[in-house]
Amino acid sequence: MVGGRIACNFYLADRGDPIRPLALLKSLYCKNNASYDAGVVVAPELLELARLVEEQLARFGVAGRVECDNRALVLLGHGPRVVVAIDGELENYRSGTDAQRRHFVERVARDLASRRRLSQQPNSGTSKFLEWLRLLPGLLLVGGGVYGAWHWLGQPAKQAVERASQAQTPNAMPSVGSGEGDPQSAVGLTNGKLSNAGPRGEKSLLARCDEVRTRVSTGGTVTPLDVDGWVVEMTLLSSSGDLSSKIPALDGFLAKSPSGSGLAVSWHEEPALLAAAGSPETEVQVDKSPLAGVVPETHSGIRVTLFGQYVHQYFAEAGRLSLVRLSSALYDATGANYGAIYARCAEGQTHHMGAWFRGADWSKVSLALVATMGLYADLPHLANVREEPLAQRRALSQFLDQAKRFDRSRLTMLLAEDGGMLASRPGQWAAFTFPFPDGNRATRTSLRLTRAVGLGPRR
Repeated sequence: MVGGRIACNFYLADRGDPIRPLALLKSLYCKNNASYDAGVVVAPELLELARLVEEQLARFGVAGRVECDNRALVLLGHGPRVVVAIDGELENYRSGTDAQRRHFVERVARDLASRRRLSQQPNSGTSKFLEWLRLLPGLLLVGGGVYGAWHWLGQPAKQAVERASQAQTPNAMPSVGSGEGDPQSAVGLTNGKLSNAGPRGEKSLLARCDEVRTRVSTGGTVTPLDVDGWVVEMTLLSSSGDLSSKIPALDGFLAKSPSGSGLAVSWHEEPALLAAAGSPETEVQVDKSPLAGVVPETHSGIRVTLFGQYVHQYFAEAGRLSLVRLSSALYDATGANYGAIYARCAEGQTHHMGAWFRGADWSKVSLALVATMGLYADLPHLANVREEPLAQRRALSQFLDQAKRFDRSRLTMLLAEDGGMLASRPGQWAAFTFPFPDGNRATRTSLRLTRAVGLGPRR
């Protein structure tokens, strides 16, 4: 027993070790319990593999700690324990190229993430049937009441209207699409196309976007059916003065669109994004970020705005992961010091559905989150901040000074309340990621961080 737990080795009985009574008891215990603690010395390369898989899981929005032995990778914490066997694949991993190793890490991380999500799903078949069965009498009662009301109250009124209509136009036949009649018609035919100009017609893009925005603000989850009126933005900021839309580093990621209009993603690491290029209204625009010079220690920056099918990708879980990986690769290639990806209404300013944030250390990634989500919230997350860039820079500088006291353990507690994940490469970068369900996680976490340092608005 180690600190009240049994230290378990996976596949202990399969390794050819002499079977000793204590080892046998430990093996039987570990096969039937969720406790895991590597009881053997793990090679440094396996520790590195576990760290890389843990970072990849963080990009997928999956919380937990990854441990490894010679036969399996184990995901622990923040949910059910799940295992992926890697027996027989380690030699290929050791001898593979960098690209092959990266694909191996992504595949194993996807397997762990899928098994974690499957293990968290309730056994819904029987329970849902029983729930519906319990509701059936009430539904039948309500349905019967509605039918009775319609039959006894609605039919006489309908018949009276029909009689009055026949009295006014005794021989008239109904007209379809004639263009005459009720001027308040919801939808009419105009040159063979549906027109929604009437007051009861289809809602404007801004109205539809605002409905989704309201749902997201209360913890809702978006789907590809909600994309109307939305754009996706990446913000990359640098302490140097040369991060602009003209830098050669972008050439490996963006190219002229096949449709001839604007730019498109040309990064071959994400086939789904490549396939979207050339689709109608699908393009990428790059301009100067309004946060360049506003965020402390930055002098330049770009805003990458994505339209069309790229928004569809962001509004689906797998597609969002592709765009997060693109953001991370752009961050590395451009030498940025701050990075973020989020969505907003094309005609609005409020940022929503933040998925990925990166900075040089824990205080800088915290600043990236507050600058991109907190400054652009419906009510800013820094108390008494004004819209002037100088005032915003001063408020962000105060936050950065206070955020330097954040360490990994403190941030883990602050992000855990909304399922946020942390990853880092010491001395190079630190990152926050947020799961796909509930599009308001990053916004709530930004507010929590400002309040944790005493700079947030009053409750």
